[in-house]
Amino acid sequence: MTANSIIAVQFITAATAVLLGIVYATVIGSIRARWLVRWLALPVIMLLVCSLVWGKYYVHKEASISIKEIQADPARAIESLSQAIAIDPASSSALLKRGIAYRKLGDPQHAYSDLHKALDRSPRNLLARVELSKATLDIGNAKEALVILNPVIEEQADNFDVLVAYGLANVGMDNDNAAIDYFNSALAVAKDNDQRFIAQMDLAVPLSRVRRYDDSIKHLEAALAIRPNDAQAIWEMAHAYGEKGYFFHDQSFHAKALELATKALAIEPNSVGARMVKLDALFYLGERSQALLDLSTLIRDNPNEPTLLLQRSRMYADQGMYDLASRDLEAARRIMPTYAFDAKNLGLLQP
Repeated sequence: MTANSIIAVQFITAATAVLLGIVYATVIGSIRARWLVRWLALPVIMLLVCSLVWGKYYVHKEASISIKEIQADPARAIESLSQAIAIDPASSSALLKRGIAYRKLGDPQHAYSDLHKALDRSPRNLLARVELSKATLDIGNAKEALVILNPVIEEQADNFDVLVAYGLANVGMDNDNAAIDYFNSALAVAKDNDQRFIAQMDLAVPLSRVRRYDDSIKHLEAALAIRPNDAQAIWEMAHAYGEKGYFFHDQSFHAKALELATKALAIEPNSVGARMVKLDALFYLGERSQALLDLSTLIRDNPNEPTLLLQRSRMYADQGMYDLASRDLEAARRIMPTYAFDAKNLGLLQP
């Protein structure tokens, strides 16, 4: 029985029960008619109770989908969970898991809505709080993400997921040194290689941003020791080499970045991150016009990705095109306000 048929049965039986009640109340003068209504009401009420019980079972069954199943096929998970929510809109479990599925599909607004409802219904649900903080970061509100996590950070100081989420929120606020501390704490309590991989990957980002490039690369090498063919880890390392080359004005690092980005694209040809890092390396290796042209095409295909706009703004600034750099930077800010901090750090608006 599908969700729609369960809802239909519940509606029809409830409406029938109400109608029988009205009839019962209006046939006061006929004992035989009232007995007939009673006998008709019994199976209707039983059917209504059965449909309600079946509805609860259906919601429980659909909401029992595992996180691994959601990650494997988020679209199918959303379809199943939406049917469960149609029967029971207050199911915090179904809302939580549909929110996770929406995040996996790259739909942060719907994810935020579902996860907010899930946490409202189950304020002590730690997974809902952590996932909501991540969805809040996805829509560009790092400050709110910190507020969401503040009530649990002290009592959950040894919880891997909370430490990682708090570190990510600090990255979003440009509190890179604080983020490094939280990611190191997460790495210290990691229970398996999957968690160690996540912590190593997350550590690499703020380390690179505070120009500890060698430490960033070291952690990415540790991540790749766990998953040697992970495309994101490879292009993140390419990015670290590219940033190192940009800071030290050393083309050998850009050449290394190009090599790694090309390797990542061989594994995952449609990776936006790998394509961005490859174009950045080509730009600083002298192919500036073509790199800018290809990056503009990438931005056209991914108009809501602020990192691409930020990358092009830096390329424009490096060529003295400050008006164009400022335009891209403002566009990135509109998508994700936290990029205002990057503007200050990079000095893109100063000729």
